[in-house]
Amino acid sequence: MKKTQRLLFTVAYALIIVFIIIISTVPPVSRDAQTHHLALPKIWLSEGVLSVVPEMEFSYYPQLIDLLYILPVAMNYDIAAKYIHFSFALGTALLIFLFIRRFIGGFWGLMGGAMFLTLPIILKLSVTVYVDLGLLFFFTASLFAVLIWLENPDKLRWLMIAGISSGLALSTKYNAILAVVILTLLLGYFYFKIHKNKENSQIKFFKHISLFSIIAILIFSPWAIRNVKLTGNPIYPLHDSFFSQLTDNSHAKQETLNTQQEEKLKPLTLRRVMYQESPLYTLALPLRVFFEGEDNKPQYFDGKLNPMLLLFALLLFIKTKNSDDWRYQFLTGFVVITLLYTMFVTDMRIRYIITIVTPMIVLSVFGLHRFSQWLKRLSTPLAVKSVTTMLLTTYFAFNLVYAKNLYHEIDPLPYLTGEVSREAYISNKLPYYSLNQLANQVVPENGKLLGIYTGFRRYYLDIPHTLESELLIKLAQKTANASELASALSQKRISHMLIRMDLLNNRLLQENSDVRARIGQFFEHHMKPLAAKDQFALYEINKLLP
Repeated sequence: MKKTQRLLFTVAYALIIVFIIIISTVPPVSRDAQTHHLALPKIWLSEGVLSVVPEMEFSYYPQLIDLLYILPVAMNYDIAAKYIHFSFALGTALLIFLFIRRFIGGFWGLMGGAMFLTLPIILKLSVTVYVDLGLLFFFTASLFAVLIWLENPDKLRWLMIAGISSGLALSTKYNAILAVVILTLLLGYFYFKIHKNKENSQIKFFKHISLFSIIAILIFSPWAIRNVKLTGNPIYPLHDSFFSQLTDNSHAKQETLNTQQEEKLKPLTLRRVMYQESPLYTLALPLRVFFEGEDNKPQYFDGKLNPMLLLFALLLFIKTKNSDDWRYQFLTGFVVITLLYTMFVTDMRIRYIITIVTPMIVLSVFGLHRFSQWLKRLSTPLAVKSVTTMLLTTYFAFNLVYAKNLYHEIDPLPYLTGEVSREAYISNKLPYYSLNQLANQVVPENGKLLGIYTGFRRYYLDIPHTLESELLIKLAQKTANASELASALSQKRISHMLIRMDLLNNRLLQENSDVRARIGQFFEHHMKPLAAKDQFALYEINKLLP
């Protein structure tokens, strides 16, 4: 690689890292950070590490990366949790560089790393307190280790690295289950395809697959054992109806019955009903995810890729002497199976298919490399360089436009310069934050806040609270009048309520007139409004009011 190219890559990587650090250095306001990624570490610091909150489904999830967030929360510098998450993106970029360099050189390896770090979904995740980049890092390590091991199955250390990495991916997020299962199936298929003529290949394969699986399961087992003890389901809340039948555990039987009808509509029929999509348009989801992504819009996959990824990967169809490289088939198979399974079985979100990102980056880089090699035989070096540069410029221009919009959305400069305080910045992004702060001041030590349809956002609440949104309605169904309802809430120590009023009113429309009247009387005679912001309102319960 030329000295000029090294310098350009050094500058590019420095700019990417500095940009992400700048827009990361603002208080966390993402929903998942408030509901569990920061909320759980905050609870653990007061109640004990890995303690669970029964009403908080997220507290039963694998939480390997969340454990790392304990330190930033303990130090009262939660912004650092974003840096931790971003570090996994840097680690994944390094893996991509090392893997691609192994086959086609350092230039293309560095290009692959830059393509990865600037991808819109990676930029978004890099400045957000999530765990998806940790999942992607561990899975990428497992994927690349499997591909290297398949070259020479006698090098068991690569298979062991793959097993350890898969176990860590499973310990990060349940989404890894699908990825690891597909990886295992492809591992078996390509093992026999590549080494079918070797002696005792079947016996060796079962030994190898057993080693891989046992290591992965052992790494994941602490989370599974904890959930078995608590719920009888090692992967709670996934497939809870199945495990409850095996163990006669009714932890979520009623909830399963309540959602059974809804599940029948998912996912393709539900998309057609909700978004009025035609059947053909819905079936095009695996292609649409590359073109139609938008942040914060479930209809458009709640995230953004880059359409050039698909184009570059399709360049691998150009016939050369390495056209049938089994590695391309392996990576393509993983991407296709993941997309199809997700389309037919669950709701299509970019974060749910995050594990296809590194295979697509690798396929794209190899596709561009093959295209440039093909052009060399047909044209001049200048033409090859011009066309390749044009394609890469288009790719990075798309990412640059997204980065610019992301910067304006986050708007970090006023906070970084001290023009806007932490409280003011959060209040500007979260309309209900001021009510949270007021609740922190007015809820007494022996009282408790009931959050109703607040989206389970609890990180910025520093007082005892419960976010069981249906509690008010359940108690209203069981009591005879408003006074009894107030007493029932008092017995649960609930002294204040933070309510999203539009959602509560919509929910009440589903109840009979007696329950609606009872709750209306309760608001009239036993609730004192303290403050309101947009659709949110904070009330104090006063059972002494006439």
